[in-house]
Amino acid sequence: MTTETLNIITLLAATVLSTVAAITDTRTGQIPNWLTLPPLVALPLLNALCSPSLALDSVLSAALCGFVPLVSFRLGAMGGGDVKLFAALGASVGTQHGLEIQCLSVALAALYGLALLAFRGELLSAMGSIVLRPVLLLLCPQRLQAQRAVSPLSLRLGVPIFVATVLVLAAHGSVPGHIL
Repeated sequence: MTTETLNIITLLAATVLSTVAAITDTRTGQIPNWLTLPPLVALPLLNALCSPSLALDSVLSAALCGFVPLVSFRLGAMGGGDVKLFAALGASVGTQHGLEIQCLSVALAALYGLALLAFRGELLSAMGSIVLRPVLLLLCPQRLQAQRAVSPLSLRLGVPIFVATVLVLAAHGSVPGHIL
């Protein structure tokens, strides 16, 4: 398999993966395992057809692109489907593009969240609770820990991940290590 063919396949895989994830996340609030797990297995195998080092790079990219989202998931700040989607995108497009997609996705989601809170008239109270939370934690940690943390806003990341994927891939046009 040529690197040109592999580049086209991985770009298409990332685009289709993020498109279907955005649709399912919008409709159901979940990014299913049937969508994210097969690319995590298939893409390193596909890269192995071209080069063993590309297969290793694909596995490492998946791990690196899934690490911060996994920590966020463990802290209750992100869903498990988002973690697996970021890892699958990393396996597809490599670490550099995968992390760019991740950063841009979070930025887009944050901007959307701020705009939504402002539209609802809840921006100032949400910002106030963010600022006061550390102070309350220092003054009365037992009371704050006893309360369940309630987020003023919950966002689905499927659409921001799709938009970020399209923007990053359009800006670069290729996958690092394949065609420069």
